[in-house]
Amino acid sequence: MASRSGPRAEGTDGSDFSNRESIASHYKKSAALKTKVRKSMVPHILMTILLVGKFIVLALGYKYFLPFEKWEMVWVLSGICAFVGLRSLAKNDNKKISIYIYGNILFGIAPLIFGLYASIKKVQVDMSDFKNVPDSWRDSPMKMAIIACGLTWQIVGIFHALRLRKAWSSMDSKNK
Repeated sequence: MASRSGPRAEGTDGSDFSNRESIASHYKKSAALKTKVRKSMVPHILMTILLVGKFIVLALGYKYFLPFEKWEMVWVLSGICAFVGLRSLAKNDNKKISIYIYGNILFGIAPLIFGLYASIKKVQVDMSDFKNVPDSWRDSPMKMAIIACGLTWQIVGIFHALRLRKAWSSMDSKNK
């Protein structure tokens, strides 16, 4: 093992120290980015589990929740992509992290933006006549807050996943 100062390991002249340090920095960057991506994937997966729970409760016939909206059903697919992305972190799998990125954009962000738009339109319609405001308007602010949190998690997750994929690509090209 090469070191800057102190005794030198047998069989080396110490000239490989800078190479070892540059390789170590890639691994440090990868580990830091993996942590950031994981922190955005875990809430995403938890929200997916809660939405699946809502589906089960509605399927059993309980009327505790409002019925599913179409964008919510599409958004559940992004949770599957998040699970695939979480599995990619252990082996630095570029293909699986790409599935997470593209699936998150297609099945995650797009339905959430549509859901936010639909919720805003619903509030506008409900509040256009103050004398006949329906009771369901109370659910809209909470739904918009949940959508905003989901969008934040997904955008941050995509941002860090793109950086992680780039770091993994540079590590692969240096290994070849």
